[in-house]
Amino acid sequence: MGTHGLSGQLCQGLTTLRGHPALPGAHRCSRLLSPSSPVCMLCRRARVDPDICGQTSADGGLCAHRFCLFFANGLLKWKRPTGGIFGFPPDAIQHTIQLADQKRCFVCRGKGAAISCAETGCERSFHLPCAEKGECVTQYFGQHR
Repeated sequence: MGTHGLSGQLCQGLTTLRGHPALPGAHRCSRLLSPSSPVCMLCRRARVDPDICGQTSADGGLCAHRFCLFFANGLLKWKRPTGGIFGFPPDAIQHTIQLADQKRCFVCRGKGAAISCAETGCERSFHLPCAEKGECVTQYFGQHR
């Protein structure tokens, strides 16, 4: 079992594939299933448990859930007190999306797994909503003083 101790506006629609938005070239916020449901560009889902993924926000055409941003590989170092999506700059989010597009979730086998296991030697990657089904533990403690 891996442990992760870390570690608006709506935009134009894109086509979907097997319940996930297709992410051609410039990744942009899309609407899936319902015209009023923005899709997170990291977990690729519109309807999730907000206790797991947090609120959805958008900026610069990118949409994301708060906790998907916090757990995405290497993204936390770019967080700022204000601006962007929950403090994360859109260009850093875009870079993270591009890197995640190269990985498959070990639970759903879908592309775009932005979170990797922090356990030494574990190569698993996943979408945040898939973590529970994959028996992963996600933990975020914020800043420690």
